[in-house]
Amino acid sequence: MKKKYYKQMDKRIDGEIKKARADRIKFFNIQEERLKSSKEEYKDSLSFEKRCENNLSYEKKYSEFKHNSYNFVLFKDTKWGKTAAMSEEHYIEVREKSFFYVDFTNCEFTNIIFNGCHFIGCRFEKCTTNSGKVIFQNCCLRDHEMEYNGTTHQNTQISTEFCNCSMLQIDIRNSLADGLIFDSCTIMLSTMKENEMPNIIFNNCGFYGLTIEDCKLNGAQIKGTTNYELIFLKSILDGEVDTDVYISKLSLKGYRKRIKDEYKRQMESSSLDLMKENEFIRDKYSEVAKLFYTISAVLKISNFNDDYSREYSYMHNKYLMMTKRDFWDKSVLFLGWILFGFGERMSRFVFWASGYVLIFTIIYMFTGIKNSSGEVIKYVLEGGTPVPVSEIINDFFECMHFSIITFSTVGYGNITPYGWSLLVSAVQIISGVALVALFTSVIVKKFLR
Repeated sequence: MKKKYYKQMDKRIDGEIKKARADRIKFFNIQEERLKSSKEEYKDSLSFEKRCENNLSYEKKYSEFKHNSYNFVLFKDTKWGKTAAMSEEHYIEVREKSFFYVDFTNCEFTNIIFNGCHFIGCRFEKCTTNSGKVIFQNCCLRDHEMEYNGTTHQNTQISTEFCNCSMLQIDIRNSLADGLIFDSCTIMLSTMKENEMPNIIFNNCGFYGLTIEDCKLNGAQIKGTTNYELIFLKSILDGEVDTDVYISKLSLKGYRKRIKDEYKRQMESSSLDLMKENEFIRDKYSEVAKLFYTISAVLKISNFNDDYSREYSYMHNKYLMMTKRDFWDKSVLFLGWILFGFGERMSRFVFWASGYVLIFTIIYMFTGIKNSSGEVIKYVLEGGTPVPVSEIINDFFECMHFSIITFSTVGYGNITPYGWSLLVSAVQIISGVALVALFTSVIVKKFLR
């Protein structure tokens, strides 16, 4: 895919996040006004309050969700969940609660399970987990608002958003999470399994061990990733053949610089002996290769969006090449990358093949060939007899014709090598056979796929 396409997609993602936030604010105000003006009483609910428990320190007791529903509530500097738990059986369970346009700011969730809860238009900002998990199980983290615009009813998706959160072990299981947004979050040792999460957006996030398994990922978008320990397993994609999962462009040069800077920071801040820089870099490249391998495998399952599948296959091989220690393994992959982009950049092969033919054409003009008339075409750099331009052009095309038939190993016999061209043509035949064989295998592979 072209660099221009990546820029357009990244810009579109920024626009979608901006629109999602604007839609949330819009319907937040509409629903807040509607609830305030309503005379209906909601039992066991908490509405229009700000709660700041200031219990984030280790020794203070965690807070509890004592009401069945929370509407337009702001929680700040509040901790939920046990400080320590042996297993999930000992976690605090929050069952079948409703959170309607609730903001959680600078809150902590540890060893807690939200089971069967509804989060509608909620926003988690600067929230953290520490020693234990936060689990969303059988939850609904999506909603749609209907609006009449004068002629038709318009359906607007309201997203739940995690913004600037540091989430150690966040698990989302068997939940409905359409349009979920993770913006500038750090996600560590986490799992998303068996969820419906089409149109999910990860923007400027760092993944330090995230597995997405058996999820519906139509239209998922990943932009501006800062760390790549993210894998996809057996994820499900519904819809037609244009279903896609977008990952923004990763520059090899830019990523290598970022890795080196990270290594230097760790060396300065740690008293421990870290691995050598080259090993550290290889490990980071391996993470990227694994990410692109798993997502390309997912997209190939039902042949969804071949453009993305081929792009991610190319990225996998590109970063796999950088992890190789053996010189010959790396050389073979490098040759595949430079010649035709592992079969995904066929324009490169056209470029190299054309250059290959032209280079040998020029060599033949100086080493000599014998044309069908028995005349020898051979030029010298110094001395010799001046030749008209028209004759040079004619000789050039004859040498090009010989270069092409030698490259393709056809050999009409109308032009034959002469002098040193016997050796040159042998080299071209051998290398030409190898290049044509590679080209043929790539084409066959693409058709079979």
